[in-house]
Amino acid sequence: MPATGMVVHALEQYGPDVQDEARAVFEFPATLSILTVVPDSPASIAGLLPGDGITSINGTAVREADAEDRGTSRRRDEIERYMVALAPAGAIRLSIRRDDREFAVDVHPVPACLTRFEVSPGLGDWAISNGETIQFSPRFFARFSDTALAVVAAHELAHNILGHRARLERDNIRGGLAGALGRSARLVRDAEDEADRFSVHLLSSAGFNPRMAVDFWHGEGRAIGGGLFHAPTHRGARARAALMAAEIEKLEPAH
Repeated sequence: MPATGMVVHALEQYGPDVQDEARAVFEFPATLSILTVVPDSPASIAGLLPGDGITSINGTAVREADAEDRGTSRRRDEIERYMVALAPAGAIRLSIRRDDREFAVDVHPVPACLTRFEVSPGLGDWAISNGETIQFSPRFFARFSDTALAVVAAHELAHNILGHRARLERDNIRGGLAGALGRSARLVRDAEDEADRFSVHLLSSAGFNPRMAVDFWHGEGRAIGGGLFHAPTHRGARARAALMAAEIEKLEPAH
């Protein structure tokens, strides 16, 4: 996907009780605005700044929020999906509102991995993926090491790359208690095993020693999720470590 180095947010994401404060802190010259800009990124090189409002993208006006958008990130997500679908290295023209001026800026993105990463409350200590985004709990960063972050990010990224969410939905697998029984549990477990095996390849390709995943499940990983990883949908920590160790044996002769 095209990586611009800018993070956008929409005013209606903030609940009515804090919306005035959000407008005061972030300004929002337009209801879709830039939250932050990564230093030396395409957006930074193009001169974009945190607080810039975005009124159109490639000539298409950014729609205003409606009643269904209130308190959600739905409109921001629409914009993210629209931009993800653009050419990975093609110029993106933005109409920017800054103070009392409106002007056009061309951003020249770089190709990047087709997954977005977010920090989101309400996830306990863990992380989830939905096919296009990976979310980590703030508590994950407080509780676990950078090694844990790399191992878990590789596992969740494997789910996205392998299309597990779409595959399970096609098989009518849903979450909750029903998804932890019988055929549903077997298919979910197959996906988890596949993600564990593929994750060691991702770690190796990223320059990590993939054996860190084995060490993680022998150590920190045992504390994650309580009994979750002994449910029918997931192997226990030792079994996951063994599965990954076996996959690493296939990987290492190539080095």
